[in-house]
Amino acid sequence: MALGQRLGALKVDVKEEVQFLDVQVPVGWEQDSHTLYLHESGVRIERRIYRNKEGWILVPVDLDRAVLEFSPNSVGLDQAFAAFAGGALAPKGAGATPQVLENRKAARLDEKPVELAEDEDEDES
Repeated sequence: MALGQRLGALKVDVKEEVQFLDVQVPVGWEQDSHTLYLHESGVRIERRIYRNKEGWILVPVDLDRAVLEFSPNSVGLDQAFAAFAGGALAPKGAGATPQVLENRKAARLDEKPVELAEDEDEDES
């Protein structure tokens, strides 16, 4: 009983002042924290300091692509969601024409399957 009394005496009423933005998270996005939103494709929107400026940034999966920066308020977050929805980070290969897709398929058919070396068995992994 003495231990319970000690633990009760140690309870401190802590109030954190964290402001959560009143934002509707679009379909396909998950709110990981009040500063991080993750899309099922791997793209993320996070609030942080980037290039000595605080704001929301839209981070692509492909690190060769540019990061897009937005203001550090709810308007900036909405703009980041809208930019993604508008195709700002669309995959590079998304614009392949039907002819390009047909050529890729034909090229795959021309490729030889992987052949085993003489000293390898099919059972070996």
